[in-house]
Amino acid sequence: MPIVIFCGFAVLQIAISNFVYPILQGKRLSLSPLAIIVAMTFWGWAWGLAGALIAVPLTAATVLICDQFERSRWIAKLLSD
Repeated sequence: MPIVIFCGFAVLQIAISNFVYPILQGKRLSLSPLAIIVAMTFWGWAWGLAGALIAVPLTAATVLICDQFERSRWIAKLLSD
């Protein structure tokens, strides 16, 4: 019985971390949930836990910077919701 409960909590945690949080963060920051998932995956792979923690602020900063220039505005539109 404890293994079933542990597996249930693990599945719930994975679902919340990989789907619910990116959707909520995307709505709050006007970022695409797919962009958040890709950023968290990439920065988590590159820098580990620290990269996963700063993935969303880095993506938001990238959108703000790219939106300021005409030549890179397409990147901001691609990443934003």
